[in-house]
Amino acid sequence: MRRTWILTVALAAGCASSYGLPEGDATYDAVKAATTDCKAKGGTIELKSEGDGRKLSDYRCKIGGTN
Repeated sequence: MRRTWILTVALAAGCASSYGLPEGDATYDAVKAATTDCKAKGGTIELKSEGDGRKLSDYRCKIGGTN
């Protein structure tokens, strides 16, 4: 709940933000669900620079800006 509130405040202020995805295997269905959720918040899924793409936590949802 608190994370959602912080994200809402950041978006309202026009700030760029991102959040990491939860633990788990990056299966097609898991990545598709995370992508849908991220897009609903106005973001895009991207691979973290240190990630190899096999786990959901290797990705983040980037919302606005250049973060």
